[in-house]
Amino acid sequence: MSRNDNHLNDAAELRGHETVLLVEDEPSILAIGKRMLESLGYRVLTAGRPEEAIALAEKLASEIHLLLTDVIMPRMNGMDLATRLSLGRPGLKYMFMSGYTADIISKQGIVKEGVLFIQKPFTIEDLAAKVREALEASKPRAEVFRKDDTTLFPPDEIASSLVHDLNQPLTGILGNAQAAQNLLKREIPDLEETQNILADIVEDVKRAGIVVNQIHRVLKRTTAGSERRTTQMGAQR
Repeated sequence: MSRNDNHLNDAAELRGHETVLLVEDEPSILAIGKRMLESLGYRVLTAGRPEEAIALAEKLASEIHLLLTDVIMPRMNGMDLATRLSLGRPGLKYMFMSGYTADIISKQGIVKEGVLFIQKPFTIEDLAAKVREALEASKPRAEVFRKDDTTLFPPDEIASSLVHDLNQPLTGILGNAQAAQNLLKREIPDLEETQNILADIVEDVKRAGIVVNQIHRVLKRTTAGSERRTTQMGAQR
């Protein structure tokens, strides 16, 4: 039996059926990762950008068992994405992947020590083993980041991240609105270009709505945690 056959047999013993959300901004790697995971029996959802992953998770009613995300991506890194998704899905488990080594990633402060990580490029055997390790962990990987039983990060850190993400679509809305207004002031308005700009505004409004919903959930979780601590302190007196 060849070495490749041995690898395939080992991977076959680590098959699964859970739903995996795969996030990778390089299309070729995204496609390869999807094929690997599907060959192992998993249901695979894909996103090429963090904001696509957030929108997908917002709309999906069924459970996502594992987030497998690249670390370095435009606008939002993998750890921030994992934190954001965990706000709405507290039981979510996740692991990270990168072309950099785990040591380098950890030293940069992008991913905390102790989280599951796989270095690219990886074999199907390595991927199968790591995915099973993540899924069979007794607690969600979010526990690695948990500061207390209310939030994954201090509220001020979460608020800062959310405000940053909200500012991007709001800036886009204002800029496009001004551009549309200027086009309509022309003696012969460019209606097609105006329609394109309005379509961009609609997309930015949707993105802003997603962030606002997440801010609402953070506030609810923080309020609930404060009330719980107040009740516990009262009971101890």
